[in-house]
Amino acid sequence: MDPREAVERFQAWFDGLPRHGSPGDTSGLPARGTVAGALVVIEKLKASFDLDLGHHLTPKGGQVSGVSGSAAGRILRRYGESRRLLTEGRTNRGLIDAVRGMLAVIESLELEELPVDARNAVLDELQGFLAARVTARLNQSGLPFRYDAAQSTLQSVEDLLSLARERGVEGQVAQHLVGAKLECRFPETEVENRSYSTADAQSGRAGDFQVKDTVFHVTVALSRGHLDKCVANLGEGHRVYLLVPERSLKEDKALANKVLTEERVSGRVFVQSIEAFVAQNVDEQSGFGHAAQRDALSRLLGVYNSRVAAAEPERSLLVRVPASLGGRSEEAGRARGGG
Repeated sequence: MDPREAVERFQAWFDGLPRHGSPGDTSGLPARGTVAGALVVIEKLKASFDLDLGHHLTPKGGQVSGVSGSAAGRILRRYGESRRLLTEGRTNRGLIDAVRGMLAVIESLELEELPVDARNAVLDELQGFLAARVTARLNQSGLPFRYDAAQSTLQSVEDLLSLARERGVEGQVAQHLVGAKLECRFPETEVENRSYSTADAQSGRAGDFQVKDTVFHVTVALSRGHLDKCVANLGEGHRVYLLVPERSLKEDKALANKVLTEERVSGRVFVQSIEAFVAQNVDEQSGFGHAAQRDALSRLLGVYNSRVAAAEPERSLLVRVPASLGGRSEEAGRARGGG
């Protein structure tokens, strides 16, 4: 088997994996858990070339075995990439289907006919392909923020999240924008800052953020699971905010009302758009004046960049602050933390 042909077939599988950006976009990474799982399963194939999916699942069959941030990290370091891909304990629901498809592609290569060294050389090429995609993504330039004084703050935030959605990072940007807003609004309170890939259950968090007795959940794809967490929070005595995109606010409110009514806690969860939640703070801090609005936006983006730089390996999540807001470079604001 020509390694180049093997990589071409493998790339076809990779390009067909789901992404959260625009339909047909293959420029970003699929879910990080998928990439980590692929790296780990290929590593196992080097030691035991068993292409049966069941061989790679946990005893109950619900997860791909051996997948972790540390396992993926050890493989990536062999290819010169030392930055973190996956936080421990966080994978994704589509991983089993992705591995099933990958194993089918590898089976089509008929590598079992090759000597072990030759077969593993091809598997090395496949891991190298994945590592190169990880590095390219982590090196991607930041998100440009376009400031227009005549435009509402809500629209400016909505434009930024729209661009993030196109790049497949809407969830990450939304979470860190909300964290930055809370840090700006409550400078005397320590607002937790964790990687987007950190699971709530793993960290012991009630939600994405907590300020005193109030829990904040941030999601760009509302599900029943999020609402179940809200109901659990209420049972623990918390006040609950559920923050969703402006584009889906109407539908998300309807779903939330349906579920919360079924659970007999209707009206107890405040559902608001991420954009409005973030913009409101900027407008209030600025006293609704243009000059002060620029300062408030600049501070928000500076705090956002500082939080991203501390929690995430991806430069692509940083916001490129324009000169009109005091930006000094592509990643201006990175060092502008503070509360």
